[in-house]
Amino acid sequence: MLSIASYVKNQSLRFKILLMVIGGVLTTIVLSSVLGSAYYYLGVEKYFETQIKNSIRRTTEVSQLYLNEHVKTIKVDALMASVEIEKYFTKLTIDREYGTKVLDFIANMQNLSDIMIFNAEQTILQTSWSIFTIFLDPALLREALPTVDKGEIFVYKSKVENKVHAIVKLHTQYDFLPLYVIISRYIDPEIVKHLDDTKLSTAVYEESIAHMRSIRMRVLFTFIIGSLLILFITFFVASKLSYLIIDPLSSLIKATRSIKKGDYNFILPKVKYGGELYALSKAFSSMSEKIAAQHKILIDVNNALEARKKFTETIIAEMLSGIIVLNDENEVLVCNNAARTILCIVDLAKSCSDIFPEISELLLAVRTREKSDKERMDSHYINIIRNGDTKNLLVKLCYIRENEKLENIIIALEDITEVNLVNKLKAWSEVAKRVAHEIKNPLTPIQLAIEHIEATLIDKLPEEEQRTLKKYVNIISSKIEDIKKMLMQFLSARVSKAKLIPCNIYDICNEVMILEQKANADVIYELRTTDTQINVDCDRNQIHQVMMNLLQNAANAMSSAESGRVQKRIHISITHEYEYAVISVEDNGNGILFDEIGNPAAKSKKGFGLGLSIVRSIIVEHNGVFNIANNSNGYGTIAIFKLLCSKADALGAYDNQ
Repeated sequence: MLSIASYVKNQSLRFKILLMVIGGVLTTIVLSSVLGSAYYYLGVEKYFETQIKNSIRRTTEVSQLYLNEHVKTIKVDALMASVEIEKYFTKLTIDREYGTKVLDFIANMQNLSDIMIFNAEQTILQTSWSIFTIFLDPALLREALPTVDKGEIFVYKSKVENKVHAIVKLHTQYDFLPLYVIISRYIDPEIVKHLDDTKLSTAVYEESIAHMRSIRMRVLFTFIIGSLLILFITFFVASKLSYLIIDPLSSLIKATRSIKKGDYNFILPKVKYGGELYALSKAFSSMSEKIAAQHKILIDVNNALEARKKFTETIIAEMLSGIIVLNDENEVLVCNNAARTILCIVDLAKSCSDIFPEISELLLAVRTREKSDKERMDSHYINIIRNGDTKNLLVKLCYIRENEKLENIIIALEDITEVNLVNKLKAWSEVAKRVAHEIKNPLTPIQLAIEHIEATLIDKLPEEEQRTLKKYVNIISSKIEDIKKMLMQFLSARVSKAKLIPCNIYDICNEVMILEQKANADVIYELRTTDTQINVDCDRNQIHQVMMNLLQNAANAMSSAESGRVQKRIHISITHEYEYAVISVEDNGNGILFDEIGNPAAKSKKGFGLGLSIVRSIIVEHNGVFNIANNSNGYGTIAIFKLLCSKADALGAYDNQ
């Protein structure tokens, strides 16, 4: 019931009106049918049916009593007749004519119509009168004789004549041969006819009662058809009436929904008749016209605000400085592209503390300012770390108050990291030029001294030592020239362009290893290669400088390691990888700090931290690849760079792999 009530509540008003009208008519029809049926079937029909049934029943009972009386009388007569026959039985069997007279006498005395004696084989032994009208029915005798043998009297009515018959057993000296007497008596034909008519009337009445049920069904079917017709007419009339009521309301609902969706051009149909609906429709039309006019004004104002907002947002978005606008809850309202780039924002969070946590303390300080300061701007320098890089930011805070309440905070960001780096590089460049100038001055005397030593000792040494002396003097002279070139590059603040020619990378690595081995006698150097003739396209001096820097860095890293911890080793490996020659330098020192890699401003214990930056620049200029990493066991560093092989060596490497 609750679900039905909920369903009806959610339906339209037209549906409810139709349901109300049809429900009222249907209730009237049902109640009238129930009450009329109850009155007719339980009142009038029941009364007359009972009276007729009682009359027929009494008539039938009277007739049946009459028959029952005849049955009782004929039973007595049958017993008396059997007694008389038993007295004269012997003579009856001897003289048949005499027996007929005796039976006629008994029949006349007891007002019987017929008497007949027969045996168990249904053979007639003696009858009264010369014309006997009793006929033995074998089927009837099979039913009657078992009852008669028990000493009872079997009575039945003739189906052909208006007679009642009775069968009784005779008791004679011939009991071994059962004998039976059947007697008959006429019944008043009027009584029989009346009894038959009564039974026929009863049967007709019962048949009429049975037929009455089908009549009732027809009447009920007719009544249902009429009721449905009435319901249909009621539905049609109620639908028309509800249309007159609901149609104006439906138009109002549609107009309301259109206004809700923003369509103020909906034309409400005019109500053609007066009354409340006419007044409601007129008032609604007036209201919708006023709302449409006000909505147009609001749209114009909103368009102007949107245009101004887009103009402002475009200016903010294209500004080189980062701009972030916060509300009083420190939630981000605006964040331009420059701010996203400076703070490395991928997904813009709702809270400022999620995208710029370093400014939380400053924001807290802003909230504790004097409330009288409506607008004020503060400047601060903040260092942040994003993606492993340190950035120097100039942050300006402007906070706006309305009615002593903080409304908005505007944050302006400037990334001054490059400015500081340029200033550092300028300062370092000046220092480097002065140091390079001071280093250059003694190089010429050193070269002259080496040449003098060679000229003085060359003739005094054995031939083998002479060759060794010349070898090392040539190496020293060559390195002095290399140092002079590097100093000239420092002084001119540029690195010369590489001149690529085929060079044997094994010879370069071996030459640098020999020099470093002499300089670091406590370090074991090992050079491994699968081929001692691997030509690469390179600038020999620059690659020599790369190997020198890597080996010196490795030696320096091991010199700062714990004393006596392990044997100091440096492994140099040269292999082929398709068209590249892969050179690796691995040590077992303390490793390297990655924030110092490639950063010219970082200074190590034995240098200015420029070696790795120069190495990377040279390898990149050679179209190669450079990587450096600490070993996974926590000890030592491995530096790897790749250089393109000469064309012939590259083809051979492809063939081998």
